[in-house]
Amino acid sequence: MMEQRSKARIALLSGLTTAACLIGPPLAALLLAIAINGSTGFMAGDQTEDRPLLGIAILLGWMAISGLWGRTLARLAGTGREGRMTAIGALTFLPAIFLAYALGSLIFDTSIIRGMDFERLPTYRQYPWVFVPSAFIVAGMSAFLLSVVAANWRAALRNAGLTGLISALVFWLVVIVMDAIGYRVGAIRPGLQPALPPMPFVTFTGTFFGALVGGGLLGALLSLRTKPEVVEVSMVQTAEA
Repeated sequence: MMEQRSKARIALLSGLTTAACLIGPPLAALLLAIAINGSTGFMAGDQTEDRPLLGIAILLGWMAISGLWGRTLARLAGTGREGRMTAIGALTFLPAIFLAYALGSLIFDTSIIRGMDFERLPTYRQYPWVFVPSAFIVAGMSAFLLSVVAANWRAALRNAGLTGLISALVFWLVVIVMDAIGYRVGAIRPGLQPALPPMPFVTFTGTFFGALVGGGLLGALLSLRTKPEVVEVSMVQTAEA
């Protein structure tokens, strides 16, 4: 019973940490843009000379928070690899996001999509095709790199596949639920008027819950690798005593 509570605590804290580290930086940048420019146009206004410095500061801040994410998961799971997982965490989120964006953009050029007349589909039909695979890439790549450091290649492939699939599935379910309650990306459902802009709200909500569930799963999977070693050491120490 205590072990189940411990694993549940690891999963919960890992999920909350992942969601906060993934959502926090862009949300902070959005609030900063509103404070500086009086609008959500991050690069708008007369602060042209400050754009490079502001962008660099945000990227460095995001890397630092990502490093904290890796270190926190290492401590929660008891991997004993805090230093390495901090470095990997700092270098994981941004490349994964850029890769997901690049691959998502390529979806428009694939022969399968061309055959579907993808560009003629309404925006709310296009949206899952781009963002659900992106959620899989970000979650899967992050889980793979952290797991390689914490465990081994076999565990890394398993963790990447499970975390990526679950995160993508959760994101997709969020899109379906949000559409049903009136937050349809790029369109307004008859009789339903959303209170917030649908696309950013759906994206933030899907990202949050995808990171929450995927991060929780990753933390639980990482803890599985260290538990037998702890038990083995304890048994050896008991026998020596």
